[in-house]
Amino acid sequence: MANNCWSQFSFFGNKKVIDQIEKWDRELTEFTSTAEGSECQSAVVRVFYAGLGDEPDLGSKWVSPLPDIADPGEIGFLSAWTPPRMLQDRVTALLFSLDSKVVVKNHYHTEAGEFGIRYTTAYDPENIYSQEAVVSEIDLGSGLSHEEIEGALGALLEEREKEIVEYLIDDVSGRSKKLKKRLAYLEIDWSEYD
Repeated sequence: MANNCWSQFSFFGNKKVIDQIEKWDRELTEFTSTAEGSECQSAVVRVFYAGLGDEPDLGSKWVSPLPDIADPGEIGFLSAWTPPRMLQDRVTALLFSLDSKVVVKNHYHTEAGEFGIRYTTAYDPENIYSQEAVVSEIDLGSGLSHEEIEGALGALLEEREKEIVEYLIDDVSGRSKKLKKRLAYLEIDWSEYD
């Protein structure tokens, strides 16, 4: 049996992006409330890959919507083993037509004890840029209590998130204002960018 991965997609974009996320969230909820149930990969395919024909590569063996873990304006997913990276790329490409500087963040964790953050943005609908940071208990060594492990993993992931956000805003211009609004908790000297 596969280890589960819980993903929470957040979106940094304009009003058109926010409206699209709300629409997708409603569509996913409608599909998963049918007889197919909540373990419904076909909902993901219908909403994000409509009209493409073949079964798409979602970046994981299977992916289903998981609305219970997402905050308003976010979309949650449950997948096998790994986060659905190809789905995140697809969502980023679709949103590019609404906001050419959109950024999509996936904050995820697995049953295997990995915690990660992956950011994507697009140069154009065919060229997706990404940065990812992953931490696990292996990174910490041994001898820590459960509470110490949780705290240390959170601090380490935040440190690595800061690094990848700095890479993103160095590599792809015009994203720092969008990111600064929502990532004030990261100790970044935002005055250096844009």
